[in-house]
Amino acid sequence: MCSIRKRMGGFTLIELLVVIAIIAVLIALLLPAVQQARETARRAQCKNNLKQLGLAFQNYHDTHDTLPPGCIWGGTDNSQGFGGPRTSLFVHILPFLDQTSLYNKIEFNLPPNSVIWVGNNANVTGQVIPAMQCPSDGFGGKTKSFGLNQNYALTNYAGIFTGYQASEMASSATDRLAVFGRNRGAKFRDITDGTSNTMIAAETLTGSPGDNRGSFWGDQPGNTQIYLELTPNTTSPDRLYGAAGWCISLPEMNLPCINGAASYTVANMNHTATSRSRHTGGVQIVLGDGSVRFISDNIHVALWRALGTIQGAEVIGQF
Repeated sequence: MCSIRKRMGGFTLIELLVVIAIIAVLIALLLPAVQQARETARRAQCKNNLKQLGLAFQNYHDTHDTLPPGCIWGGTDNSQGFGGPRTSLFVHILPFLDQTSLYNKIEFNLPPNSVIWVGNNANVTGQVIPAMQCPSDGFGGKTKSFGLNQNYALTNYAGIFTGYQASEMASSATDRLAVFGRNRGAKFRDITDGTSNTMIAAETLTGSPGDNRGSFWGDQPGNTQIYLELTPNTTSPDRLYGAAGWCISLPEMNLPCINGAASYTVANMNHTATSRSRHTGGVQIVLGDGSVRFISDNIHVALWRALGTIQGAEVIGQF
């Protein structure tokens, strides 16, 4: 009499290993696509933020017949440096970013040689404004203390400032003059190059958690000021204020920097910072007409600078 042995169900070890290998391959194939989809969504959010910023600038101009001053430095001439009370660019447009309640809490009546981001305003500087932060970054966090006993909200956007570095902020030369400067914002009628050919703001990075870059309230390159010396996302370093804590150079994170002058004299302010982002291949900018464009890292420096000036009379082609 013969007996029939039934084969037990289940996988052999080899079959199990093959299945695991196939799953691993599928994950390896799908993961880049998932990451790319997430970055596409983050980039779209950054673009929407810039559209809101452009609209805020336009509404400010409609109300005041001028763009806001790039920064308020209370010195009476171009050699006196910062002076005070010092105020940065984006503070002025808070009501046009649906932040009227925050704006109304700010104490603007300050004594000479003061700054708007300390003292009685210490209780408002840490309020994060989501429309000013790009989800593609986040390396610097949402707030920093900058070594002080309070928090400061960060920004991933900065205005386009006159000159190649801060010492040229008050220049009127047509190859330097941009929409923002010291105690000055342009009127749209002054933008003879055309608002559709002129940048007013662009993306920037918030730096590392330990340095002084990225402050929404700051009035320096590396905070709310972009100059036209360097092209976007360049490996050439930004030149930041030469005091401890400003520059923590991380080239591998697209955050190269060196120390500039540690001087309050305008003529010595060789500080500069360019537009930077976490997007592959370029940065996003907002033009005077409110439109948002993606600018390649490979843009020629002459074209980049032409997009930054308001009266350069350059012939702007495709960009």
